[in-house]
Amino acid sequence: MEQLRATMRQESERLKERKQHIDRELAQIEPLVQNAQQAVGSIRSDALSEIRSLRAPPDVIRDILEGVLRLMGIFDTSWVSMKSFLARRGVKEEIMSFNARSVTPEIKNSVQELLRSNAASFDMKNAKRASAAAAPLAAWVQANVQYADVLHKIGPLEAEQAELQRKLSGAEQRLGKLGSALAGVDERVSELRERLGDCTREAARIEMGLRDSDARLTAARDLLAQLEGEHARWSRRLGALEAQPLAQRCLLASACAAYLGALPAAREEARSKLLQRWRRLLPELQQQGVPGELAQLLSSEKEQLAWRAQGLPPDRLSIENAALLLLPLPQRPFIIDPSGQASRWLQRHLKDPQLITQQDPTFLATLELSVRLGKALLVQDVQQIDPILYPLLRRDLITQGSRLVVHIADKAVDYSDEFRLFLLSQDAEATLPPYAATLVRTIDFSTTEAGLCDQLLQVALQEERPELEERRQELLHEADTLRLQLSDLDSRLLDLLLSGDFLHNQELRQALQARTTLD
Repeated sequence: MEQLRATMRQESERLKERKQHIDRELAQIEPLVQNAQQAVGSIRSDALSEIRSLRAPPDVIRDILEGVLRLMGIFDTSWVSMKSFLARRGVKEEIMSFNARSVTPEIKNSVQELLRSNAASFDMKNAKRASAAAAPLAAWVQANVQYADVLHKIGPLEAEQAELQRKLSGAEQRLGKLGSALAGVDERVSELRERLGDCTREAARIEMGLRDSDARLTAARDLLAQLEGEHARWSRRLGALEAQPLAQRCLLASACAAYLGALPAAREEARSKLLQRWRRLLPELQQQGVPGELAQLLSSEKEQLAWRAQGLPPDRLSIENAALLLLPLPQRPFIIDPSGQASRWLQRHLKDPQLITQQDPTFLATLELSVRLGKALLVQDVQQIDPILYPLLRRDLITQGSRLVVHIADKAVDYSDEFRLFLLSQDAEATLPPYAATLVRTIDFSTTEAGLCDQLLQVALQEERPELEERRQELLHEADTLRLQLSDLDSRLLDLLLSGDFLHNQELRQALQARTTLD
């Protein structure tokens, strides 16, 4: 008896909670609908007539009217149908008196898809610019879609409310019957209480399992939704990479590395012409997706952004030279650098390299130490190559057990594979003897006419409009930073996807969200 009364109290509380929840859901959205209805009522008839007079409406007006017609169950969304609808007598009153309960899930979903795919059309600023009548109609469409969405969500709650009411009425009837036979059921009630406890515990265990399963299912759906865009993008990139002729591209890159670096900077266009000529000799390279520029062929956008952040001039010649310079080739680079920009950039890029000239008294000791410890060595002011360097340029390496050694002067020095040698000259007319020239790859960083124009323009802008130049540099830096972040996020996403547990990896979700935000 008491158990039944307790059950009745619980059912009454649940019924009350459901009703309050339904009222709260409706109270949140009803003001929006009322405001939208009032806004529609304030539309002037001449504004509607203006829309009807259009021969071909703008996309904003067409999208908004399509949303209105779909909500009202009109599936003919042609411009003729839209004008016919607007010409109805009392069309504003018809819209204002529209009952969102008549919206089916299919209609709601189609309008929601319209709102998602054409979000810009339903932006209030865009709608107001399109027509005085468009903004209230756009607000009405959005409000009624939200209201219909809430009604569909609370439908199960209302059904549950009716079911609870039915159960409550049945419990009251049973209570009346049990009241007359209470004395004979005490033992039965005790047994039922024990069984109820078991069932309650089992139900709790099942409920916990269901909650855990629901949470995992929700997490899986969210993750799949986030990964859908990445999958499409990665699939396109994979398809483009697989379609590229790798052998022909490697051949073209090898030719560029072997011949283009030594071309004088004054003949900047010769590189481009020679590259295009080679591409025509290899028809496979004409397909879409194969880079047509030297810098894109030999380096990635991420690398180029990093070079620019380290101080490399942004002109095409400098970026191409940097790509050629950093190729892992056996020939040491001989860099013609009259302006010193390449030297300054290399010092930042290589992170604490050794700087020295061949005339420095400590040149031999510094060279030996750099070879042994695997440091980067920048030899400046090179006019002729010191004979001491020839064994390194020829890579005259000798294997002694597990070690590699090279003879420098009269001494055998342990050779580290990390050792890097760069020869630099500020003489734009510097030339090497034929024998020496075959051991190095010449890269000319001399300032070209195009590069000089860019630099002079930058200096003039800095002098005349310093605030404009400062803002331009800030925007360029911000754009480069965002591109680097985007590239880093792509790498981070791939690492996280290889980590194992997707569903509980909060870092993966944050990375996906950040990737979407940057896009």
